[in-house]
Amino acid sequence: MATPMEELILVGKLREDVTVVGRKFSWHTLDSDEMIGVSAAGSMFDSRTREKAEKIETLARAIEAIDGVPFSSLLKQDEKDRGVTALMKAREVVSRWQPALLEHVHARYRSLVDRQEQAVQEAEKNGQSPRAST
Repeated sequence: MATPMEELILVGKLREDVTVVGRKFSWHTLDSDEMIGVSAAGSMFDSRTREKAEKIETLARAIEAIDGVPFSSLLKQDEKDRGVTALMKAREVVSRWQPALLEHVHARYRSLVDRQEQAVQEAEKNGQSPRAST
């Protein structure tokens, strides 16, 4: 059984499978550490490209699989030998999407984040802890 401190790690964490442009995306809301990674990735860019870089990084970190295929399964042996990680591969794939697709998929992901924020606020009003959804 998790301690109350350990339970806080999962408070409000949401996962969902959603169909976007005919593809099944499995994704989750990012934790604080992952969000720091998003900000760090965006900070390398000027103000004109930062937002797009952060959207790419967000989706690369949030998407667990597309049509049941995780990014890690796309790694070739020579990439593994060079130290390419699943996150690096995800970033490479997402960054090659057409801008309209990137914006559309990110907007769908944002709806999950909005639901997460609402769940935490509702739980606070009701004096309870929102449970993670898997």
